[in-house]
Amino acid sequence: MENKMQSMRYYIALAPFWCRRLLHPAGLVLAVALIIGGLNIGLAPGVDAQPNKPAASGPAGVYIPAVPFRNRNRFPPYPHDSFELGEEGTVSLKLIVSANGRVSDIKVVKSSGSSRLDRAAAIWIQSRWRYHPAMLNGTPVASTVAFKVSFVLKK
Repeated sequence: MENKMQSMRYYIALAPFWCRRLLHPAGLVLAVALIIGGLNIGLAPGVDAQPNKPAASGPAGVYIPAVPFRNRNRFPPYPHDSFELGEEGTVSLKLIVSANGRVSDIKVVKSSGSSRLDRAAAIWIQSRWRYHPAMLNGTPVASTVAFKVSFVLKK
């Protein structure tokens, strides 16, 4: 069994970058969606197969949600003033991801209780996070993504 696992790792290491991406769990979802898209199997109208939806409604078809860039999107640092004051909380955000993969707008769905924490999370995510854009029938489209950021002090 161990020999089989070693040979599997060897073949994964030799695979081109795009193949290795398909073997990643997020890439596996993309691979399945691409296979379904290649077979021209569409979704029935009104069927919601993904948790995030396109920003603009359009014809039913194959929808692939926005996927964050791997190893790029880091959590925001703790704001210094909030750290000194001992503020903690979780902010729930709704991200609008444009067709080019940038976060074009952020809405605070539920505040953490501190405007400093909310503002720090929103500014950090909008300026630094990137996504592979959502795809509808092979065309990049704007979409929404729900995300929570927790600020917790270690005691």
